[in-house]
Amino acid sequence: MKFSLILPVYNVEKYLEKCIKSCLKQDISQNEYEIIIVIDGSPDNSISIARNFAKDNPCIKIIEQENQGLSGARNTGLKNAQGEYIWFIDSDDYIEPCILSNIYKQLKQNDLDCLWIQWSNISENGEIIPNYDQTINQISNKIFDGKGFMKNVLGIYLYAWSFIYKRNFLEDKELTFTTKMFYEDSDFAFRSLPNIKRIQLYNQNCYYYLNRTNSIVNTLNSQKIKDICHNALTAFSLSKESKDLEIFYQRCYSSFILLALRGCILGKSLIDLSYIQAILIKYNITYLYPIGSRTMKILSYVFNKLGCNFIFKIISWYIKVA
Repeated sequence: MKFSLILPVYNVEKYLEKCIKSCLKQDISQNEYEIIIVIDGSPDNSISIARNFAKDNPCIKIIEQENQGLSGARNTGLKNAQGEYIWFIDSDDYIEPCILSNIYKQLKQNDLDCLWIQWSNISENGEIIPNYDQTINQISNKIFDGKGFMKNVLGIYLYAWSFIYKRNFLEDKELTFTTKMFYEDSDFAFRSLPNIKRIQLYNQNCYYYLNRTNSIVNTLNSQKIKDICHNALTAFSLSKESKDLEIFYQRCYSSFILLALRGCILGKSLIDLSYIQAILIKYNITYLYPIGSRTMKILSYVFNKLGCNFIFKIISWYIKVA
C-alpha cells in the first residue's frame, strides 16, 4: 500500500465532507492507499458523515476513541497505518485532486524519507490569505539531509500536514506527537527533521489550509501561550547548540515569542504577559529576529534596541488603556 492519509476528527462536521471527497478524488486506485479517519470523541455528526463515505469506499477505515486531542488522534492513526508513506491531513482542510501519483513518484524515484509540500491559506469564504511570513527560504530541487533542508529551504512554517513521511522512518526513530500539548507540530518537526537523511521540496501547491477564526491556532489562552513558550525555549536552546542552524532556530523562537505577545495584546492578559516576560528574563533572551508583519518587525526592532523591560512596559500600558 502506497499511502496512509490520516484524518483526526473533532467537531468538524461542517468541513469533513469536503476533506474526505478531496482524499477520494485521487489518481491511484483505492487499493493503493487508505484513508484513516480517527473520530476523537467528537460530539457532533462527524461519525455519520464518515460512515456514509465508508459504505462505498473500502479504502476508508474509521477508528473511534475517547477524546485524546489532535496529537493523540494522529498517534492512533499512525499506529494503525499500513501505507508506505504517511500524510497527516487536518480534517477541516482539503487536498488537491489527482495529486498522489506524482507525489509517490517523487518519493520513490528519489528514495526520500520525507517530502515537503506547498500549500495555500484559504478563508472560509474561499479567499487566498497571505502568510504571516515567508513560507520558504528558497526553491530548490536538490535533495538535502534534514539539517541542510532546514538551513536552505524551510521558512518558519512547520505544519505536520506539510511533511509526507516514510512510515519506516517514523517507526525507526520512534517518532510520535507529544500529547496534551498545543502547537505540537513544531515540537514534532524539531525532533524529526534533524534525523532525516533525504528530504526534498515538492514545489507544487497540493494542500489547502482553512484559516478558521475559531481554530486552535487563532484562539489563544493561557495554556496555549505556555505551549508556545515551550516551543520558543526549545528553539532558543537549539539556536545556541547548532551554529549551522542558528538563523533557522532564531526565526522559529522569535516567531513563537511574537505570536505569544500578540495573543496577550489581543486577549488583554497581563498575567500571560508577565509569564512571557519572566521566561525571557530567566533564559536571557535578548534578541528577536525581525519577522512577520510590519508591526511585529517594529516590535522586534524596539525589543532589540531598548530591551525586554521597556517593551513590556509599553505593552502593559497598552493593555490597560485599550
